Amino acid sequence: MGHFSPEMKARYWFITIHRQSLLNMGLEEAQLTDYKLMAEIVSDRWADSGKGRTSASTVCKSEQDNEHMHVVAYTENPTTLRSVSKTLGNCHVEPVLSRTKEQIYNYIMKLPPWNEKGEIILYQYGLENLIEPNQGKRTDLEIIEQMLNDGLSPQDIYDKSMKYRRYERMIMSAYTAKRQKEAPIIKDMHCEWHFGNGRTGKSHKYVELCEEFGRENIYFLNDFQNGGLDLYMQKGAPHILFIDDVKPQDMTYRILLNLTDAYSDAQSHSRFSNAINLWDNVYVTSVYPIEKYYEQVVAEPQRGVDTFDQLIGRFNTVVYHWIDEENSYRSYSMDANDYKDSTDMKKRARGEWKSLKNVIPLPNLTDEKLDELFRR
Repeated sequence: MGHFSPEMKARYWFITIHRQSLLNMGLEEAQLTDYKLMAEIVSDRWADSGKGRTSASTVCKSEQDNEHMHVVAYTENPTTLRSVSKTLGNCHVEPVLSRTKEQIYNYIMKLPPWNEKGEIILYQYGLENLIEPNQGKRTDLEIIEQMLNDGLSPQDIYDKSMKYRRYERMIMSAYTAKRQKEAPIIKDMHCEWHFGNGRTGKSHKYVELCEEFGRENIYFLNDFQNGGLDLYMQKGAPHILFIDDVKPQDMTYRILLNLTDAYSDAQSHSRFSNAINLWDNVYVTSVYPIEKYYEQVVAEPQRGVDTFDQLIGRFNTVVYHWIDEENSYRSYSMDANDYKDSTDMKKRARGEWKSLKNVIPLPNLTDEKLDELFRR
């Protein structure tokens, strides 16, 4: 309670609530990550403790990753510091001695002199109870709301000013809700599987997509186990997902099915907050033909349930890449509905390029001979 007397009376209070005080108020450990619930409980507890009591709160995370709350509390009838602290779980309380609109507003918005290095705002509640300075001047939150309505992504907003990163969690939450609301329940998906040996031009498809649609509209994923989708929402939830260099040991059958799922409410795991699958175009590259990948990730006893037809049915197009005898990059694509296996596709590719006809007979070509021919 600092250097103030516990019996000191005031109408306005600046309050800091840490984890233990929240537990003292009856919250459970599992509830301490539900910032909206935390703010509502504190607000209701204060409002119910006396006549004419209102509050505004900001949930923050410190540079040391400690989550806590800052509260501005008002009461019509002056009350003691001791009473305020006891009401809110024996928290830290200070009276507002020289109350001004700007002082109160800056405290709850974490503006100087109450800003702290590395602290970010996670959630705010009851701001309508504040007396705001400079009536008619738009607040940061109003500006952010307008930018979101104008279609800016979280990254676009952060690029406008570093100060908006203090509202990172709020921006992400609002942006995710907006994108989910706009997305159809079932997306019109387009998925492609690109295969061929290394250095045959598979990943160059990413460059082509960037040139056609813009780099900001494509999310490049090549880290499948350590939060590779962590930045998907922050980057604006692009419509195109490019999954590079898929190997059986890195991506399971079920994960790949999830990434190519048509339902926009599907989620993919990431370290901090699950990514919402808002993409509707998926491009996969791999050294493995799709059936070889399948054979590696689904054990034979499971293939009656986790079928290859289900996997290939998620794809529209299969593309084979190789380097020909003149060291030129080649590719051949076909409808996934017509795909049988890689050997059949390579035979089709041989027929497509007239300069390679009749080099060796078509019947009974093995993968090894085809690979030698095309120098995959």
